[in-house]
Amino acid sequence: MSYSIGLQIGRRFGSLPPIRRFATTQAALIALMLALLWCGEARAGTMYVYSCHGPSGLPVGTSGWAPMPGASRSEVSNDCVSGPHGTLFAQAVGAQPFAGAKHIWWAFTAARDTAISGFSVSACGKIDGTWVWINWDRPVPKLNTSPVRLPESLGINSDIGCHGQPPYWTESRNVVQRQGLATSQLFFVATCGLCDFDFLRGSIEVSSFRADIRDDAAPIVSAVRGPLVTNVSHAGVESVEFDASDAGVGVYRAIVEARILGQGKWIELAATPIGSSRASCIEADMTAHRYEFDDPQPCPLAVSGAKLDFDAGLLPPAEHELTVAVEDATGNRTSVITPRKFAVAAPAGSASPALAAPLARAITPRPVVLRIADGSRRALSSAEAFRVRGTLTEPDHRPLAGVSLTLRTRPFLPKPGVSTGSWATVGNVITGPDGKFDARIPRGESRTVQITRDEADGLIGVAAQVDVTVPAQLTAKAASTRIRNGRSAVLTGLVAGPIPSGGVLVALEVREPGRWIPVATTRRWVRTTAAGRFKLAYRFRRTFEPATYRFRVVAAEDSAFPYTRGVSRTITVRVRP
Repeated sequence: MSYSIGLQIGRRFGSLPPIRRFATTQAALIALMLALLWCGEARAGTMYVYSCHGPSGLPVGTSGWAPMPGASRSEVSNDCVSGPHGTLFAQAVGAQPFAGAKHIWWAFTAARDTAISGFSVSACGKIDGTWVWINWDRPVPKLNTSPVRLPESLGINSDIGCHGQPPYWTESRNVVQRQGLATSQLFFVATCGLCDFDFLRGSIEVSSFRADIRDDAAPIVSAVRGPLVTNVSHAGVESVEFDASDAGVGVYRAIVEARILGQGKWIELAATPIGSSRASCIEADMTAHRYEFDDPQPCPLAVSGAKLDFDAGLLPPAEHELTVAVEDATGNRTSVITPRKFAVAAPAGSASPALAAPLARAITPRPVVLRIADGSRRALSSAEAFRVRGTLTEPDHRPLAGVSLTLRTRPFLPKPGVSTGSWATVGNVITGPDGKFDARIPRGESRTVQITRDEADGLIGVAAQVDVTVPAQLTAKAASTRIRNGRSAVLTGLVAGPIPSGGVLVALEVREPGRWIPVATTRRWVRTTAAGRFKLAYRFRRTFEPATYRFRVVAAEDSAFPYTRGVSRTITVRVRP
């Protein structure tokens, strides 16, 4: 079966002027569809793969792309790394004497054992002829395929999808989307049919691209070992090790989930990247979709000795249900530890629930209500010290004055939304005559702040907590603030810790009127050192008159980084031709 989308523009071939009667150029986006059969019972995972630029303009790589074999540099180019205006470009140009139809393309190929189920592309196709095609059956469209008409406003010899000014990813009218595919390749093709003059040409340029990659195969797990598996009762930090392999997009991460007291929904408590030995096996964080990368096969196909550490202290002493799973880069999941009872031991020296029960029956304490004014989540603008306020009252709102409350904190990871590690006591605060308290928390990273009071003086024990997020703290400076075109602006700096294993991703942004946009550095992104240090460079190639640029450095969130996205101060760089 052949599939196509096409537009017949303007006049019929026979009514063209004499020269153009023999000249037809098409700019086409063509998807080659391989006959892939899918198992209806399989639960397919889907990841997004971005190329050239993400939806916000962040420059990303072009892994999975290849030009037509034998195409010259004048026919294909890839300058996606040059900044917001970079594109993947293909051009077919006529020549004398006429040597036959010419087809020039870029191809995007999915990884083995996966398929492209859909795509979204911001494209600009410049034409001089009668048809524009969007096809997915072969690199060269069949002209007898029934076309589906696109908007008539595109007109004769007009630019297709080239609305607004470059970069074209900023204009939603340039987006072409398609779902429901099952293909292993997409071809972006410029075609020149009977072109016998060099002013007859067709071109296609891609400025932003997303492929929806489907993978039906879940990872395979073997050789599971470690105290998290073998222990009957659990306390402190325990680990599980295993080997994993995957046939499609690669092994991505391990996850711990629990049902508190064996009730309610499964809650994700911890996640560990296990495929991060490959730089591409890092979430692109373009949208809210969980699985986003810049490579069609981002993660390793096999990992030996994968390890996940879990702090049993995240759960209160009791019997819960717990499971550990491994995911591939599309979200397909395989159990490492199948759901099972998980008994968390009480801390040494504490009374067990069985021993505490008789005492609880002998003395019935009065209920109290502890409230924190900021609710369950609070976002700070800096890492400076802050205050936590609230009230302690009886259920009928009568204040409880002169009651000592204990303050303690532990790290909070904003991206997965979980707190981790041991509690550290900050101090105590006494409620005032109106039952209110006002506590100062020292400066630092994102934390969960807990206010507690043990059962005493005829009052029940009570606790309340708030997750406080802090943006990443960056310092940055320019090696030189006055440079010439052709030279690079070099920015160095430091991201405040604690820094997770593998560092933190940082990127460069430049100010345009009304907004900040990403710019391409010498690499798609830069990962800091273990100490948080980084170096970014951008080469100016197109500044032909004096100009002033304002830059800043952005630090991305990370699953193991106790900060939200943060930015540095603005750095001004002046560039002369």
